[in-house]
Amino acid sequence: AHWCGVFGHRPSYGLGHIHGHVPGATHRALEPKPRGAVFVRGDPSFHHDVAVSGPMARCCADLELAMRIIAPPEPVMAQSGWTFALPPPRATDVRALRAAAWLDFEAVPTDREYLALLQAAAESLQRAGAHVDFAARPFRSDEDTAKMREVCRLTSRNCSLRGAAASAIPHKAWMANEVRRNYMKESWARFFEKFDVLLCPVTPVPAVPHTEVPNL
Repeated sequence: AHWCGVFGHRPSYGLGHIHGHVPGATHRALEPKPRGAVFVRGDPSFHHDVAVSGPMARCCADLELAMRIIAPPEPVMAQSGWTFALPPPRATDVRALRAAAWLDFEAVPTDREYLALLQAAAESLQRAGAHVDFAARPFRSDEDTAKMREVCRLTSRNCSLRGAAASAIPHKAWMANEVRRNYMKESWARFFEKFDVLLCPVTPVPAVPHTEVPNL
């Protein structure tokens, strides 16, 4: 979507619900009695382990409208009385904005031309009066960064599997990674106590050439 000029919003974990996000028997309200094999069946009383779901739209205004529609609690949870209220934005004036800019990462370098555009965008915020910190990072030590890389690697591997193969990762290993994920969440929470937004690339490279060659 990013390569096509489409706007997207990935909400905070727990905001919005997942049912209906993918085809298949993912929710009892959509398909109470699934037909055929079921590989994905979400728990409607709780959020998914690592996934969130957000809207895609033509502009930021449409994203806000869509979020107001999907932000209410998941229907089954709402029936049990669970509710929440979105907090107001912390900054409505650019001069009060506390921004961090993480524009490049040595493990996945950003395309140089793309990086220059990101740098210019961050500097334009500075000129408008925002505080922009180019050195701030949610993970400081090499150990923290290594944990982040390992969790991302294992999560990507698990998402690429299908059917019985998806359960090949031992439960003990999954639980150990759950601890690492929660540690990372805490690091991000502390980071956003000091900053309102983190500026970073959506992808490390510009759009790749379109092709219809299968299995590329």
